[in-house]
Amino acid sequence: MKYRYVTVYQIRGLIHPPGKGDIQIYVKEGDASVKAILTYKLDNYCYEIDRARSVGYLMLKGFVGQQESSDLRLEVETEIGRIRERRNKELDKSETLVFIAEGDAEADFSRPNRETDDYVLGFELINKEKIVEYHSDQVNAALAALCLSAGHEAIQIRRMHGDVYLINESGKSLYSFEFSGSAEAYVSRPTTDEIINEAQNQATILISKPSLARVYKLLVQAISRDNDELRRFMFGWSALEILINKVFSEYEKLFVQNLLGADPTSHTQRYFQRIRDVMKGKYRIVDKFIVIAACVGDDLAEADIQDFVKIKDIRDALLHGELIDEKSLPISETVGLLKKYIRRHINAKTA
Repeated sequence: MKYRYVTVYQIRGLIHPPGKGDIQIYVKEGDASVKAILTYKLDNYCYEIDRARSVGYLMLKGFVGQQESSDLRLEVETEIGRIRERRNKELDKSETLVFIAEGDAEADFSRPNRETDDYVLGFELINKEKIVEYHSDQVNAALAALCLSAGHEAIQIRRMHGDVYLINESGKSLYSFEFSGSAEAYVSRPTTDEIINEAQNQATILISKPSLARVYKLLVQAISRDNDELRRFMFGWSALEILINKVFSEYEKLFVQNLLGADPTSHTQRYFQRIRDVMKGKYRIVDKFIVIAACVGDDLAEADIQDFVKIKDIRDALLHGELIDEKSLPISETVGLLKKYIRRHINAKTA
């Protein structure tokens, strides 16, 4: 038996040009069953998860559980129409990313289930959380790739809906339900060929660097409108801090090499080695960022350092219990700095 996982995100800050058609941002190497697609025809990918939502809603109303009838089918299709109308109104022509993954799974038919002419209904037939978690790095990489590809432009994401369903040997869908329920400015711009190409490249690179998985997972949380301002700021800062700590050691070596030059004298080399030995484990986060900015920063490295210090001061004030207006938190600045140095690091490693 196969599972299919479909999850949909609104990408606020990008508008899909209709003439582009569907655009594949990521496909797993050698396995087209895992992919991320930019589309303005979202309904083409969501029928099954929309039908599952429709059936779930009608179950709550007491319609499902009766003998299968043409009236029930009509109710299901009518509710699907309502779901799509609400979703398209929420999207308001903004970009959408749909992630689709397929794989093998086994259903637990010892749990309550019922087969109709069109589908199978059941409760807790599969472990959806395990499947969602298995693909989380791929989803986050695709979303982070879009964020990075937009350059200095701010984009935000919002998860619209997602679900996992099964497909049996005869092609019939199995819907599994659970017993328990579960002021930044941006200006939308067209999703250009440049953004598309960059996102495709970045998605492949990010997937190939599992050591950064935690960083871009937090980046996704920092740009997600599902989180409030405080959480988004802290997610962004945490990602930046993790990135710095992960890559610092290699840039420290490069920093010292750049200072020594091509033909360092032995005593100078010993001096810097002594400094490294003494400072091991004692660098502050600001010191580490200065070293990294010196190695991979651009002409604005000094401004980046000043921004980093300001962001850290605000983070420290929050940790010390100071009252700060959440609307004033520098989320855009934090995300912008994070995006810049993820890209700088990746470019330095792939150059």
